Amino acid sequence: MSDRKEEIDLRLAEIPGQYHAKRALEVALEGKHSIQFIGSQDSQAEALIDALKELQGTIWYKNPYSRAIKPCPCGYDGLGTNTACTCSIEQVTEWRRGLSFNDYAISVVVPDDSPDEIMKLVDIGAFDEMAVRLLRAAVLQLGLSYRQTVETISVAHTIAEMAAHEGVQACHTAEAIQYIGKRD
Repeated sequence: MSDRKEEIDLRLAEIPGQYHAKRALEVALEGKHSIQFIGSQDSQAEALIDALKELQGTIWYKNPYSRAIKPCPCGYDGLGTNTACTCSIEQVTEWRRGLSFNDYAISVVVPDDSPDEIMKLVDIGAFDEMAVRLLRAAVLQLGLSYRQTVETISVAHTIAEMAAHEGVQACHTAEAIQYIGKRD
């Protein structure tokens, strides 16, 4: 494996899921193509562009025509997100009229991870069964994004450590869930 390929693989391994989007990024890098990722604020679109910019700066290729964009002003239209779009049809139409999709060789829609995908991607090894069930319920009912779920797990671990418990129990998870930031 070449050093370039290894560097790309290592950087993309930091982004959970989104295999189709990561493959598109590899194609853009290899062929020096412009690319845009279309996704909500809870998707991995920004992380993919950050990875692209980092790899462009360290490898061999810079393309100013690469970006991550929202599908509408609020960022949740038509992506199968856990949060409903609050934009009117007129707002979405006007938003899209102002975007240029023809300037990009590759356009990729980056959906939010489903609750089942989120639970597969996160490390819940130290959680007892009730804590896992409570976390899964929060992901489903509150529509937690991958990032919010990872942060909730981290906070639950901290609470368990403060209580001098080796594992994370439901009470630690419940307290961590209370601290989740609310969406606008």
